[in-house]
Amino acid sequence: MRLPWRRRREGRAESLDYAATIADAFEAAAAGTSPLGAANAVAAAEAAAGAWSRAFAVGMPTPATTAVTPAVLACIGRELILRGEIVFDIRMSGAGLALVPAASWDVEGRGPDPAS
Repeated sequence: MRLPWRRRREGRAESLDYAATIADAFEAAAAGTSPLGAANAVAAAEAAAGAWSRAFAVGMPTPATTAVTPAVLACIGRELILRGEIVFDIRMSGAGLALVPAASWDVEGRGPDPAS
């Protein structure tokens, strides 16, 4: 006796390779040939940002500091994918140093001279 949830499916000769399907969708979105266009590009960027965020969050620098937490590392990984750069405000708090991500920043001056 075969149980209903273990029955064979007729007409389905090969199984679907979901990883390959997702990779093909990401490649089509990056190449601009996807029928969904910008939606797939945003989804691909968010997937990459999430992956880098989680990868950075598990790393800890040596020597460890109180300012560099897994949340700060995750923020660094995410912003590197989405913006390509990130700026932190270094603040003194009761517990030591704290890194606060800047919402926006402006670079001024005419070169490496600090007086400019």
